[in-house]
Amino acid sequence: MRLAFLFPGQGAQAVGMGKSLYENSDRVQDIFNQAQDILGYNLLHLMFEGPSETLMQTQHAQLAIFLVSYALSQLLESEGVAPQFLAGHSLGELTAYGAASVLSFSDLLSLIKVRGDAMAKASVQAGMAAVIGLSEQDIQEVLSHSPVVIANYNCPGQLVISGHLEAIQQLTPLLKEKGGKVIPLKVSGAFHSPLMEKASVVLKEYTASLHLKNASCPIVLNRTGKPEVLSGSLKENIALQVTSSVQWINSISFLKTQVDGFVEIGPGKVLSGLVKKITDTPVWNMSDLDTFKEALVHFK
Repeated sequence: MRLAFLFPGQGAQAVGMGKSLYENSDRVQDIFNQAQDILGYNLLHLMFEGPSETLMQTQHAQLAIFLVSYALSQLLESEGVAPQFLAGHSLGELTAYGAASVLSFSDLLSLIKVRGDAMAKASVQAGMAAVIGLSEQDIQEVLSHSPVVIANYNCPGQLVISGHLEAIQQLTPLLKEKGGKVIPLKVSGAFHSPLMEKASVVLKEYTASLHLKNASCPIVLNRTGKPEVLSGSLKENIALQVTSSVQWINSISFLKTQVDGFVEIGPGKVLSGLVKKITDTPVWNMSDLDTFKEALVHFK
């Protein structure tokens, strides 16, 4: 079976994430403990015990989601299940870099820490909101004279806008007048918008000295919805990605022509739901040890 592995981004975090994996898998325990040593702070306590308000902060959420997703991908690899393509939503794209051996685990963890810190510093009175039930054209008409942008093209009828909180609040009644439903997201910044430019600069400087390898299998990039394997392009993408929109509809539309099934690997089931709204290609979810075992039987 030809598979595409998908990795989630922010919003997938929840208190208790990864705890059963840690307690029941020696391999996961080794990965988590190694991460603790590299990071130098008790991320596991935050993941397992909270508080939720702290875990939600981008500098912690990104590391936590990556860690659970990466550990699950390593378990899957140990079972001999390999993807033909990889993709990740926002942060998840960097998890895909790890699954494709573009960067070492320690380099990737350090990069995500820099990314999370830089994005947190760039996040001043800014946020995101999902807009349900409107077309791209309808939303663009409302945004046309505003600095707010469409950040995520998640699935037909579900797009995400990003910008200053005050501007989003001003636009919300106009979007509702057109028949849309507006749902503020539990994120701490205006990700994938021009407001992340300072974070992009930090990432460009930081990645300049990193050594990346060509991807072991193609990664379908958020910015383009197209596959990439070359290390130079993948390095350039790291800084560009935080200010660019997530072209998830285009990414899945391409992948559905290439694979027989999708596997969402990481906390939550958000991506599985989005895939089902784009295609009838089968999708399995691996978010913990139980769902990992349930899905694995389909690939062995």
